[in-house]
Amino acid sequence: MNILLLFGGKSCEHDISILTAKITLPVLKRIGRVYPVYVDKFNGWWYVQKELEPIKYKTDYKRAGKRVCVFSGENSLKVTGGLKRFVNLAKIDVAVPCFHGNNGEDGSVSGLLQLAGIPYTCGNPFACGASMDKSATKTVLRGMGANVLKGVTFNSPYDEKAFSLVKKLGFPLIVKPVSLGSSIGIKIADNVEELKNALDVAFCFDTRVLVEKALTDFYEINCAAFKADGRVVTSKIERPVSRDKILTFADKYIHGDKNGSDRVFPYSFDGEKSVRETTEKIYKTFNFDGVIRVDYLVDNVTGKIFVNEINSIPGSLAYYLFDEYSHEEFLTKLVQSAISAKKRRDKLVYAYHSNVLNVGKVKK
Repeated sequence: MNILLLFGGKSCEHDISILTAKITLPVLKRIGRVYPVYVDKFNGWWYVQKELEPIKYKTDYKRAGKRVCVFSGENSLKVTGGLKRFVNLAKIDVAVPCFHGNNGEDGSVSGLLQLAGIPYTCGNPFACGASMDKSATKTVLRGMGANVLKGVTFNSPYDEKAFSLVKKLGFPLIVKPVSLGSSIGIKIADNVEELKNALDVAFCFDTRVLVEKALTDFYEINCAAFKADGRVVTSKIERPVSRDKILTFADKYIHGDKNGSDRVFPYSFDGEKSVRETTEKIYKTFNFDGVIRVDYLVDNVTGKIFVNEINSIPGSLAYYLFDEYSHEEFLTKLVQSAISAKKRRDKLVYAYHSNVLNVGKVKK
């Protein structure tokens, strides 16, 4: 089996993607022949390594190997350049995207792979795109009846209508770029001046910003889900430990154990059953494939549990939350599920034969 491992990307979460790929690569090599493809963070170019070496910690992979690409309708990896512009390197049986953030986790790469006819171990373009957009996510979650924080979406730092609405929420407020993860660009605002500054920061990372009423006494929990043998499996609960008001980038990736932040796992509490049921419902409602991690906020004052966000390609692919599976078993099931999803899509009818082009003028 030829496996395409995609990582890096033109995203603020580029370095975290490399960490996920570094953890995933040695295990994937026990499942099949792996083609590690690094995506450049400046231009989005794809590079394949000449040798299947373990991924090293680097910030610039520009010399990682030859440039490669995929074409629509051809499930193969092609080398670019030279006299023959495109040469087949390998037929790809499945792709394992390890991207985080824009230009990867947002559905763009799953869409590209779907057009190329390559099975992929993450959600479809709609599921990834909708869950990457925090504003759209909250709209879907409200429709599901899930608890979410009250919020307002800003289309610019000077959005007067949004300002008037957000003031009614009252401080403190939490300010987030709509389509970014890893706590990048997130600020807490306790007054109007801090809100304006937080908006300026957030708009450096995105064209829209979500401002929500912030909880003051709370903790975070995570629950993951993936499809194994045709059924949705939810993980045990994890409680990350923050050193600040919110779980920061440093908490997630610099402090703590090998899997990221300091944490309590498994974490048991009265709402565990409800959280796992909600996670499964989210997975099915968004029509996900692959693995997701849903992040929740628990209000210590009211006991209410809020869905905070959905990660369609979680860090380390969240394998460590499924302790009933070995890492290899987990990735094997992800690969099998991706291939099964591709087979289901292939059975659909995509051509509709009509006579419309033979009937004179078409009404506009």
